[in-house]
Amino acid sequence: AGVSMMLWSAVPLLVSFSTFAAYVLSGHKLDVASSLTALALFQILRFPLNMLPTIVNNLAEASVSISRVQSFLMCDEQEMLDEGTSSSGNESNTTNIEGSTCGVRLKDATFVYESKKPLVEAGSSAVVRQLHDMRWQAALLKAQLDEAEALLGEQKRDSSSRSRNGEPTDIFALVDEENSLINNANEDSSSLLALKRINFSCQPGELVAIVGHVGSGKSTFIQSLLSETRLVSGAA
Repeated sequence: AGVSMMLWSAVPLLVSFSTFAAYVLSGHKLDVASSLTALALFQILRFPLNMLPTIVNNLAEASVSISRVQSFLMCDEQEMLDEGTSSSGNESNTTNIEGSTCGVRLKDATFVYESKKPLVEAGSSAVVRQLHDMRWQAALLKAQLDEAEALLGEQKRDSSSRSRNGEPTDIFALVDEENSLINNANEDSSSLLALKRINFSCQPGELVAIVGHVGSGKSTFIQSLLSETRLVSGAA
């Protein structure tokens, strides 16, 4: 830090000295009027040159901010849901299986972050944008298919193993193992999915605590309840 401050203070002196030396060595005569005028000019330029690194840093931060705002504005609009309807509009979201009122319910819900969608280059034609959207939809469908195939394969192997051992297949145990099986799905494609096959219900006025280790999806779950992530399958 001390060396940096020393160099920062010595640069104006070195610039003045090198300028005057170059002026004299080029065959010109250095007089008082020329030297004072040059020193005054260097003093005027000192503040803009000191602010130049700050301006460059601010421009870089502005570029990042504009990119983030652009990605947010290009996300799909969130559709407001009427009270008592689900995202599909075909079933009630306020009544659970037992017939009691349910404030919030997720049924086999899978969510994805729209921020993972690659951006289209500015100035692209409508056809290019349409193809870009179709590729994104195909990637989401492939991710869901890979995740479902991995889950089905694990359940079949587990069921076959238990049958060979003479043990009856426990469907409830398979359901309990669903989350761990999903996490073993194809990492490359299913990583697009933020949350997979979530089932959740909450009664009006009920206090619910969302707990878990770092990276388990707590914040994503809350954002999904607030419709800040995209629902790709299931009902919410």
